Amino acid sequence: MAEVTELTDDDIRAAARHWLAQERWQETIARSVYGRLPGHLRRDSDTLADRLLETGAEGIGPLDSRRGEAELALESAGYPMPPYPPELLDRTASALADVLRQIVERRMQEVFQPEEATAAPMSPATPVSQAARKGPRVLDYVEDWQVALVTGWGDWKPIDAHSARQYAVAVKLFTEIIGNSYAGRIERENAASFRVQLLRLPATLGKGRPVHALKAIEQADRADVPRMTMKTVKRHVTAMNRYWDWLQHAGHLDAEQASPFKGHSFPGTKSRKSNRDDWSAEDLKRLLSSADYRMAPGASALHWLPLISLHSGMRLEEICRLRPAHDIGTENGVSCFLIQPHPDGWDPKSEAGERKVPIHSWLVRHGLLDLVARRRADGSERLFPDLRAGTDGKQGAEFSRSFSRLKTGIGIGPKTVFHSFRHTFRTVLESSDFRDRHIDAVMGHEGDGRSEGRTYAKRVLVGKLREVVEGFESPLPLDFLPPPDLAQRVVPPIRKRRLVRRQ
Repeated sequence: MAEVTELTDDDIRAAARHWLAQERWQETIARSVYGRLPGHLRRDSDTLADRLLETGAEGIGPLDSRRGEAELALESAGYPMPPYPPELLDRTASALADVLRQIVERRMQEVFQPEEATAAPMSPATPVSQAARKGPRVLDYVEDWQVALVTGWGDWKPIDAHSARQYAVAVKLFTEIIGNSYAGRIERENAASFRVQLLRLPATLGKGRPVHALKAIEQADRADVPRMTMKTVKRHVTAMNRYWDWLQHAGHLDAEQASPFKGHSFPGTKSRKSNRDDWSAEDLKRLLSSADYRMAPGASALHWLPLISLHSGMRLEEICRLRPAHDIGTENGVSCFLIQPHPDGWDPKSEAGERKVPIHSWLVRHGLLDLVARRRADGSERLFPDLRAGTDGKQGAEFSRSFSRLKTGIGIGPKTVFHSFRHTFRTVLESSDFRDRHIDAVMGHEGDGRSEGRTYAKRVLVGKLREVVEGFESPLPLDFLPPPDLAQRVVPPIRKRRLVRRQ
């Protein structure tokens, strides 16, 4: 346990920031800090951080609640497994409280002293430039943006004046809920708070006399009226992201600073062609922590196929047929999967399916290119020689059946299947501001009348494709997965398991 007790203050603060950046805490902060009315914030500010940390389950005292959060923070940050010494838990709980106090203090400044507000990031991030810190306030260039929307700018085509005014409503709501802060100081937790508070607004907002957004939330809470739909919330967050793109395009914001409005989820806003579920963080954790998965050799199909599909949106058969000597290459310095016809007669599902898919940086860090190099050195025809083709000639048929037994045996529901990794990849990207045609180009979809259809994928520059792929972030942080041991060669069969019904 010596290595645990010797964690530095920097280690502990990093763990605290990492834990408070998780979705559960982001929603709590959005609701309990950014969603508080000014009067309530003034009243509660001195004790709010401790109260948030000490609100445990029924029957759990404040000390146990603080230590419980501390243990989760250390474990989620990848430090050695519990049990942790009480003194380490207390140090970590103190760091959690300190970060929460910083968040409360920053919100106090944004509400009561906006001219003096300073950025105090709650999670490790690349520091913004001085130009970004001195950037405009959110409302400063809205009128110029309205003109740009109507006349067109960059790759964006002109829209009508009415639609442009609708975009401006999002900016107004943001400043009423979060504040008219400097744009360069808006961070992801501000955008997450905006999303949460939009869901609390009444559905009738804007259809009567003007009401300040925070006042409308207070009235809706008292009257229990229908709230803003997720589809409308997505439209407002997307509008804010487009505003950020324009601010960067016009030189008002640092072009290297990532938009805080990208990558948020909006469940239920995309119509589906099937009733399959996406992979939830809970089910991903259940799969990747299962004994079958953990015992699979590091070079096996079972280890890699879920990870590749999750980070690329590729179809099972496309991954199973990868040939290390032919289907993985480099274009303009970007490592890519090359989905193309094979001499044995197999070809992609459609003309749009013949494409390049940049390899996600997470897969590179996890050792995929090392596996490719090993297979090339061995002269292996396929990247996953442990796969056996089915009677129908499909390389992934047997794996599909084995995977289905595995996931069912560990309690994952029938609507979550291997193809759901592809759904998850698309769902995350559609919650960002990437254009459908660019996502189609990565995934091999032919698109609809709004995209350029069957051959568009062949005309998208690999740099744009890479940007789309890198825009994907797993619903479950995968830092807990160690780099695989690629030297393991024996592939144990996936065991049949007793079915576990989900409660």
